[in-house]
Amino acid sequence: MKGNAGTSRRLGCWGKLGLVALVLLMLEGALQILFLVQRRCPSISGVLVDRDTGKPIEGATATANVIGYSRDPLAALAANSGPFGMLPTVFTQTDREGRFSFPVRWAPFNRDEWYSDLAFGPLKRVGLSILVYSRGYIPLHSHAEGFDWTDNWKIRSSTYKGYILTVEAHPEFGHVTRHGSLGRGFTYRIEMVRAVTEEQWRLKCDETIRIAPCCKEPYATWLFNDLTAYLERWPQGERAGEYYKLVWETANLSPCNPYEQDDFARGEISSEQLKTYCDRAAQIIAFSERLNKPPAGLTEDYFRRTLEEEKRQLACGEDLLGNVGKARKGGKP
Repeated sequence: MKGNAGTSRRLGCWGKLGLVALVLLMLEGALQILFLVQRRCPSISGVLVDRDTGKPIEGATATANVIGYSRDPLAALAANSGPFGMLPTVFTQTDREGRFSFPVRWAPFNRDEWYSDLAFGPLKRVGLSILVYSRGYIPLHSHAEGFDWTDNWKIRSSTYKGYILTVEAHPEFGHVTRHGSLGRGFTYRIEMVRAVTEEQWRLKCDETIRIAPCCKEPYATWLFNDLTAYLERWPQGERAGEYYKLVWETANLSPCNPYEQDDFARGEISSEQLKTYCDRAAQIIAFSERLNKPPAGLTEDYFRRTLEEEKRQLACGEDLLGNVGKARKGGKP
């Protein structure tokens, strides 16, 4: 009898432990569902047209992302506690009719955030970030700034925990309308403004600077294209000197630097990256040599010294690429 009682007690303990484990598994499952729902990005479709002509814009780039905040108070105190992308940014190109689309996306459950979700709830989703860029047009971008889940897009100014959620946009930027909901998905009509005047090109360049993370593609290409286009048109324009300095940053390499040469030898800098640098540097140098005087805001001395240094860097870059070519053909690198 005593043996049977002990066995019953042990079975009872195991049963309780099993019940606790089942409850924890159910709790984790519920948290996973909350996590997935909170990070769900709805289907998105839209059309890009020229605001003045109504014609579709083919070959433009559209991106989409979910923007959110952490509910963890410790994260809120961190230096990078501003809005961040809750899903990887996705890119697509508009077709001949100016149309683009993104399917529904779900973020995978991250176990590292399980306890944070349990204690503070899932991340707070505050907006849908949409960005559209076309080489000849002023870009339109929302960074949790009005493309929220319920309201139509508005140009207004407000703050959230000290961060700007909406911005005072120039009416010259364009016009956006949106239909749909979080559950059904969203459809956009985006009317973009072609940059023609110097003021419009300044707006275009400044907006591209604002949205372009340093040195990342395709943003660096967008920035290089916009800045060089402005400089070609208005080398003595109001922002020419500032843009000239910045366009060299989009080249983003110093091939004469031995550390970068080592990175190239190890493959941390690819041949494609080095070739991009050389192509951009050659284009900026050719433009600079056509100028009768430095871009507005730059001294003659600064301009000439910069030009000579960049020629030296370009020569180093071309030598590195040439050595790679020799090695691939069986010669000595």
